[in-house]
Amino acid sequence: MSKYNFPQILEINIRSFSIYTKSKKIVNINEKVNRGIYCLAGANGLGKSTFLTILNYGLTGLVLEPAKDFFSPGEIKEKNKDFTLFYFDGRIKETEKKVAEVELKFKVNERYYRIVRNFFDTDALKELEIYELIKNKKAFFQINKNTSKENLNKIYQEEITKDIGIMKYEYFVFLQFYVFTFDENRRLLFWDYRALSNAMSISFNHDLDDAEKLIGLMRNMERHESNARNDRWQAKKISEEINKITSKQKKTKKNDKKNYLDICEKYDEIQRRYDNLSIEHDNLLNNRNVLHSDILALETKYKEYFSNYSEPKSRLSKNSFVQMIMNDEKCLICGAKGKYIIEKINKNIHKNSCPLCETSLSDESAKEKKIIFEKLKLVDSKISEKRI
Repeated sequence: MSKYNFPQILEINIRSFSIYTKSKKIVNINEKVNRGIYCLAGANGLGKSTFLTILNYGLTGLVLEPAKDFFSPGEIKEKNKDFTLFYFDGRIKETEKKVAEVELKFKVNERYYRIVRNFFDTDALKELEIYELIKNKKAFFQINKNTSKENLNKIYQEEITKDIGIMKYEYFVFLQFYVFTFDENRRLLFWDYRALSNAMSISFNHDLDDAEKLIGLMRNMERHESNARNDRWQAKKISEEINKITSKQKKTKKNDKKNYLDICEKYDEIQRRYDNLSIEHDNLLNNRNVLHSDILALETKYKEYFSNYSEPKSRLSKNSFVQMIMNDEKCLICGAKGKYIIEKINKNIHKNSCPLCETSLSDESAKEKKIIFEKLKLVDSKISEKRI
């Protein structure tokens, strides 16, 4: 299973949002979110659900339409773009549309983000800051001052995707709406097996092609199931017609008899189609499971060979002095402290020589290396064949 680092919300500021008023005047919302459980309580109609919707909009630029059916990761943006504008149009006055905005501050992995998004410019960001804290000082990710609002949004999507460690930005949007957000009015992970299947395909695959193939297979399965349901409905209607005809007088006219035979023939044809679709559905399901199982087994074997191939390097990480540095976050030679010490050590111990004396760490013969490398190539070739 892939390890992801999802956004940790630190602060949310909502400005000029018309439904948040006090004494008939619009008030700005400024909330800092402490680590742990954040509770938002109040009577019905005070805007709690709207607050959550705004938070999700700030992160994704979208509002998910509650009454619609399930959307796959690739469909969410296109299917909900118009609804997003409609949603805010009824909650923000015409005079406030240009200035109404949401500002979010959050942390992903070791980087901090500050974004500002207008409620009616869904594909753009007004402001974007990304930085790290190094020795309590902000080290900013360089962004050209002349970058357009649309390109700021693209940079945000690319950088947050990398920091989360997920394969595609659309996958983060999918998980944000269908897994991390609870709304009793929407068909989410707990109510819709399709959402669960897509979430599992994203979470248990670290290869983009594998995830896309699984999601594509499930889409085909859904189409076949839909066709099968339609065929069953048609078969039921035809069966009802047959019952009506057979309940009529035994002495039917020639035309009635012909209609009866035609309907019987149509019924048999639709029944055959349904049976074929059922078989195809089962085959797709079995093929998906076998493919996923084979790839997982090959990847496990690949990791085993690769571990053997790189064993001389990895032994350095078990050195008592290296472990002491990692635990104390302090260099034993120069006395420098901080989390970046761990990053430097991790980087240096995976080179082909000692980071201090540059002595070669390779202690395996060239022949043994070559044998293991050939095994790695063979397993990699098999994995590639499975993914075609």
